[in-house]
Amino acid sequence: MNTEQETNIRMEESELNLGEMLQTGWANWYWFVLSVVVCAGAAFLYLKWAPKVYTRTASVLIKDDAKGGAMSESAAFEDLGLFGSKRNVDNEVLVFKSRRLMTEVARNLHLDVSYTVKDGLRTVELYTQSPVQLSFPDAEEAQAFSLKAVPVSGKEVILSGFTLGGQEVADGKPVKVALNDTVTTPVGRVVVVPSLYYGDKYFNTVVQVTKSPLQDVALRFQGGLQATLANKASTIINLTLQDVSIPRAEDVINTLISVYNTDAINDKNQIVMNTSNFINDRLIVIEKELGCGFGYRVVQAGTPTDGYLVRDGHVPADLQPIPPGGIESGEPVESGEIHQELPDGPRQEFGPDPGEHGHIGCEHRVADRGVQRDVAETRQADQQQQ
Repeated sequence: MNTEQETNIRMEESELNLGEMLQTGWANWYWFVLSVVVCAGAAFLYLKWAPKVYTRTASVLIKDDAKGGAMSESAAFEDLGLFGSKRNVDNEVLVFKSRRLMTEVARNLHLDVSYTVKDGLRTVELYTQSPVQLSFPDAEEAQAFSLKAVPVSGKEVILSGFTLGGQEVADGKPVKVALNDTVTTPVGRVVVVPSLYYGDKYFNTVVQVTKSPLQDVALRFQGGLQATLANKASTIINLTLQDVSIPRAEDVINTLISVYNTDAINDKNQIVMNTSNFINDRLIVIEKELGCGFGYRVVQAGTPTDGYLVRDGHVPADLQPIPPGGIESGEPVESGEIHQELPDGPRQEFGPDPGEHGHIGCEHRVADRGVQRDVAETRQADQQQQ
């Protein structure tokens, strides 16, 4: 058998097999039609059941000396690979995705309480568009429970279907409560407040109210948040969040940025306070070393030294010195002559009016002994003349 004959036989076998397959398929055509119908039906049911997911994005500009803006000295050599700038903006990306910030966002927006209704096969998140807003004064952040709220009239709501930790409460009988009232239920006290959306539209509509642990909610939103740099050379962070509720996604992103800004301001204020305290402590040490201590005292009225302002360490025997910082700047003092005793020096008189705040600046001691002697003799002569 030559090669040409073998090729002809193979072609005939292929035609025969294809024809047999077509005949078999045509004989069982209804199975193919049924498969198409089942797949199309399953896709239709999924589309009717699956919740709609929306995406919201915001951009945040981070001020960083190492990127953007004026070129620093080290940044001038960065392209040459001689120096590497500190990428503070990369740290801010991690800050945005931190659990602490998202927990604060969830707490501020009360994301641990959700309101849903059934729209056909799909569960719709109402968020702030719920006809009623429920609060739980006795609930803890880690507690989990659920219930159903059904508006029945313009003044009353029925609460039912109580569950605790996923288990239905056995004696959870329906409770009818008036709007703006507090009622005791198997899950604790519940305050029912109508919202702007309360009306005939939601009468006899079951609103599922679910209270979830706050940390679990924060972790869920933290996992759904994407924080990325716009590009390697920029200081812009893109925040992206996917959620079934458009208003909730927008509120989460906006509140996250607000919490981030507040946290950054608090950090800067803390740094300023620590720096100020450090400088004040150093000034106190320096002024004590220079012989100009703090710790003023206003003498009580009716005493021989009425209206005098006396330094600690140089006070009359009948007066007790006060600790440093006893009189803060801006604290008024009584009018009268104000005296300040200097170490190894004379008493200085500042006149009858101490000023609006009664503040006396620090005086340095007289270092020259001859000047001290002359001042002492002048003071003694003045006292003899009096």
